[in-house]
Order: sequence, then C-alpha cells, then structure tokens
Amino acid sequence: MKRCLKMLCMVLAACGTSEGEGMLRVYWEIGANRCEDVPDLKSVRVRVLDGDVDEVTPVTAPCLQGASSRGLEVKGVPAGRHDVLVEGIGPEGKPWYEAWAKGVTVKSDQETTVNVNLVLKPASIHVMWHFDNGKLCPANQVETMEIGVFDAVTNAQLFIQKDPKQPVLCKDGEVKVEGIDANREVWLKLFGIGADGKRKYWGRQKLQTIPGEVHEADVTLKPCTVSDCG
Repeated sequence: MKRCLKMLCMVLAACGTSEGEGMLRVYWEIGANRCEDVPDLKSVRVRVLDGDVDEVTPVTAPCLQGASSRGLEVKGVPAGRHDVLVEGIGPEGKPWYEAWAKGVTVKSDQETTVNVNLVLKPASIHVMWHFDNGKLCPANQVETMEIGVFDAVTNAQLFIQKDPKQPVLCKDGEVKVEGIDANREVWLKLFGIGADGKRKYWGRQKLQTIPGEVHEADVTLKPCTVSDCG
C-alpha cells in the first residue's frame, strides 16, 4: 500500500501538480507612440494561455500602466511554459491591438518579465461578386478573378490576388482576403478575367477597415471600358 502511494505521488509530481505558481510582470509599448497618442486605445488586457484556454483570469489595466516602472502584475500563474497575449482594447471593448510572447517560462515563486510591442490588428474582407446582367460566369466568359485593395487617398496597393498558379475561380463567387491594413479607407477592386487573360468585367466598393473585423463586400461586376480596366 505504501509503495502504491509513493508511486502515485511521483506521478502527480511529474504531471506538475506540485510545481507551484509564479508571477508575470508585463510591460508594453505601441510602436513609437505613447498611450496618450492613441486615443482609441482605452485599456490593455493580458491573457496567459495554454492553447485557447486561459490559465488564469485575464487582467486588465489602463494603457499607461504598461509604460510605468511597475508594469502590470499577473499573479498565480502555474509554473511552466505559456503563451502570453496582450490585447489593446478599443471602442466597444473590442481588441484593436495585440502582441504575443510565445513560450514564456514561469518558475515557482519567481517573477518573469515580459516586454511586448502592441500592433494594430489587420482587417479581413469577405469578398463576394455578381454580374449586373444577372448571368453566371460561363455566360459572361469569365474564368478567374483579380482582386486588389488600394488606399482610397494615395491609391497605394495594399493587397493583390492574381497569381495564375493559385487563381480565384469566378464560379466560386466568394473569397476571404486577409491581412488588410486597418483604420483606413480603401477601395476594393475586382476584375473578371477571361480565358485569354484579359479583363472583361470589373467592379469596386469603398470600405472603412476596422482592426480585427471581417468586412462583408458584395461587388457588382459590369463590362470593362478602357478607362476602367486599362
């Protein structure tokens, strides 16, 4: 019996039940900005994760605390390796900024320092399309789609999808575009490409991108003109 109890204790120790807890002290920056320079950033939340599961209750503090000498304390963190997610909370309580510290080691009864740089979360666009004449892709002799996202002010290209090796098929009717710069006004432009590789139809829609949001865009395609499709 004693031998069994001894073996059980060894197993429990190996599983980490007796490893104890430590503390994280988290500091953050926002690129070259200060918290006062980012009025949309209301507060900052720190999460300690094992996969998608919070190891401790998330801790929230004013943005300015991360730049102070004391930082933000997260206590009661189980000893071991964890991923730390720091989120900058914007309007309506949504995370607009984020930074990760992967594989942070926490030791029992010790303090571990984490420094991160918060960046604006990119936006995504769920792009859909249809033709103004009500016909389908084959009837309009369109096989693939060219998709671009451009800054509405400078016309700088933010995204382009026209790789012939990984084409967006017209018949699919939709595609998700990810990694778009947020907090800016953009033009979403679509071109329907024929079997000869030439643009036959086009359409566009203006969007205001929001950090971390998936925007819905249903674009009407109309026949190309020289000025529209080059």
